Amino acid sequence: MSESVGSGYGCLPIDRDSSFEEDWQFIIRIRNNNNDGSDKKKRRGGGSKKGKSKNKNRNRRLGHSILIKDYFSGANSTYDDKDFRRRFRMRRHLFDEIRRKAEGGSSRPVL
Repeated sequence: MSESVGSGYGCLPIDRDSSFEEDWQFIIRIRNNNNDGSDKKKRRGGGSKKGKSKNKNRNRRLGHSILIKDYFSGANSTYDDKDFRRRFRMRRHLFDEIRRKAEGGSSRPVL
């Protein structure tokens, strides 16, 4: 005697005359055959993965030096206060105040 468990596509026929172990093996075989990997969670983001290339050297130290020279070298700065405000979206004196409080180790919150 055979009967179906479930309804529609993917219902599993269960033979009442067979043993529980045979039924269980049958269910496992069907599950493994239908497992195309779509039920696994997709990895998001990066992280170290085999086969990925190493990070490229983007010369960040040189970029930092140029940024400091262009905006923070006082009277010799390449860009003026108007350019500073456009790039960093705050006035230079506000930035300097935040930096002083952060460097000074003040116990008061900066913002």
